[in-house]
Amino acid sequence: MKIKAIGLAVKPGMSESGEEIRFLVELLKKYGVEVVMGDDLYQKSSVILSLGGDGTFLGTARRGLIFNKPILGVNFGKLGFLAEASFDRIEEIIRRLMEGEYKIKQRMVIRAEAQKENSCEVYQAINELVFRGVPGNDFVHLKLNIGGRDINSYRGDGLIVASPTGSTAYNLSAGGPMVYPYSEQFIFTPICSHSLTQRPLVLPTTCSDIGVIMADDQEMEMIIDGQDRVRLSEAKIVKIMKSKYSVPVVCFDDRDYFEVLKEKLNWGDHR
Repeated sequence: MKIKAIGLAVKPGMSESGEEIRFLVELLKKYGVEVVMGDDLYQKSSVILSLGGDGTFLGTARRGLIFNKPILGVNFGKLGFLAEASFDRIEEIIRRLMEGEYKIKQRMVIRAEAQKENSCEVYQAINELVFRGVPGNDFVHLKLNIGGRDINSYRGDGLIVASPTGSTAYNLSAGGPMVYPYSEQFIFTPICSHSLTQRPLVLPTTCSDIGVIMADDQEMEMIIDGQDRVRLSEAKIVKIMKSKYSVPVVCFDDRDYFEVLKEKLNWGDHR
C-alpha cells in the first residue's frame, strides 16, 4: 500500500502544537506525505497514528470503524497495551512504515443489539461490554441465553463480555483469561459473583443467537469500552454477535503478543 497521507489522532488534552507533535509533523513532511488532523482524519488518511494511551486507541478505532483505515498505536501513556511502539522510537517506526516493513492484522469487534419492544439499538465494542446496575442499585441478576435456552445465571456486581483484544483489560482484572488478540471469541466474565462456582466462559463467534437477559425488573446500564454508558431500562435482552466491522492494526514482525505480555505484565517472570 502506497502511503500518501498519514492522520494524527491526538490524545485528548494533548496539544496538537506541542513539541512532540511538531517534531512528528516535520518528520512526516520529509517523507513527502500529507499530514491530516481534525475533521478529515478518516476520509483522507492512508494510515492513522493513534498518539496517546489505550483509551486514545479505542476512541480512534471506534470512531473510524466504517472507514476501515489501518491504525498504528504510538504510546504516550503509562501502560499502552494496544500500542505498537513508544514515541521514543518514532523515527524508526515512520521509516519502517514508509518502507513497507509492516503487516496489517484484523482485530474483531463485538456488535451488541439492545432490543426494546418496538426498536433495536446497535452498539460496537472493541474491548468489552460491561453490564452492571446503576449507582445505588449495584446488585444485578443476568442470564446468558444461547439459541433460546438459558445456560447460565449471574448474580453479583455485573458481567463483562470481552473480545480477545479486551481480554487484557477489565476482563483480566476481574479474573478472566488472556486470549490471543487476533483470534475470534467472546469472553463472559462475572464481576464479584455471589456464587463460588461461577467461572469465566469462552465461546467461539460461530455460536449463534447469544443473548444477555435482564432477569429482574431493575435499572441497568451497559458500558462500552469504558467510554460510553447506555441505560437499559427498556431493553430486556442484548444480543451479542461478531460485528461486520473489524479494526485493521499496523504490526511489525519483531513485536509479537507474547513479547507484549512480558513487557507490560511481566508475564512468565518468576523472580
